[in-house]
Amino acid sequence: MFKVLVIAYSFPPKGLSGVQRILKFVKYLPKSNWMPTVLTSDLNAYYAYDETLMKELDNEAIKIVRVGSTDVSSLIPKKGTVKMPPEWLRKILSFISSCIFIPDNKKSWARNALEKGRELLKSGDFDLIFVTGPPFSAFITAAKLSEET
Repeated sequence: MFKVLVIAYSFPPKGLSGVQRILKFVKYLPKSNWMPTVLTSDLNAYYAYDETLMKELDNEAIKIVRVGSTDVSSLIPKKGTVKMPPEWLRKILSFISSCIFIPDNKKSWARNALEKGRELLKSGDFDLIFVTGPPFSAFITAAKLSEET
């Protein structure tokens, strides 16, 4: 089998639409002779969790490695599902965040993912690095890992 390192900040048991795309992609990789290792975020405060999504990944060929961070969603004391703020407040917070954090507010996760990615790449012969976003800081992590290996 070929080995692929998949870098995806949002991954089950987190929910919402962006998670579905990468979940289904990873789920079917072993049938195409690819063994995925998913490098993703630790469980933190998020708008939607769906534990049933993890059942779709009941395949020993899929390895999931979780990395923590110091971004806002990781610092909120209540982990798990949090209430989504009103749209007007989300837009204001998003604007402020985009002015302060370049390329995004997941930079601390991306730095930690870079370190863990280095460990994973040293310990195994990966044929491919695949990245999905947002956050766009994940693309910087993937580019650095690609350059180094």
